[in-house]
Amino acid sequence: KVLVIGGAGLRLALEERGFVLVDSADDEPAAVVQGLDKQVDWALLSEGAFAIERGAAFYASNLDATLPVERGQALGNGSLVRAIQHATRKRPTAGGKPEPGIYRRASELVGARNPLAVGDRLETDIMGAVGGTPTRPQGREHPARSSTAHAAPQGRSSNEDGHARHHR
Repeated sequence: KVLVIGGAGLRLALEERGFVLVDSADDEPAAVVQGLDKQVDWALLSEGAFAIERGAAFYASNLDATLPVERGQALGNGSLVRAIQHATRKRPTAGGKPEPGIYRRASELVGARNPLAVGDRLETDIMGAVGGTPTRPQGREHPARSSTAHAAPQGRSSNEDGHARHHR
């Protein structure tokens, strides 16, 4: 059983893989899977927290802090994930950007031998691909980051807040 905090696409993907979806922590889900849902509310986030407190594993489709929209930077899935993370003190396993595994898996699925990752976000699209996939920035860059390099430097990754940190 899986408690899903996410949109129809995430729900469908999990159902197609044979998972039984539940809407309450009282249904004793084995996992909470969180993806972007622009209609999410306090009650559903709380159900996720209750399930995790009771031992459910915590997964997130991505940790993008923001989502670029016409009016500026809106809350991304990572910001909503942080609400549950803060309440439960449990960090999710992220399956999507910026984790490099998503790029390796996509390359394997299509049999790519020389893949190129194209993206508009240095801290997710490009940072995740640095683990072995050549990168090319695309689209508009966040104004505050307009003077940054167009590829994430080796030996750096982003922390939970999306700020770069050095590995030692």
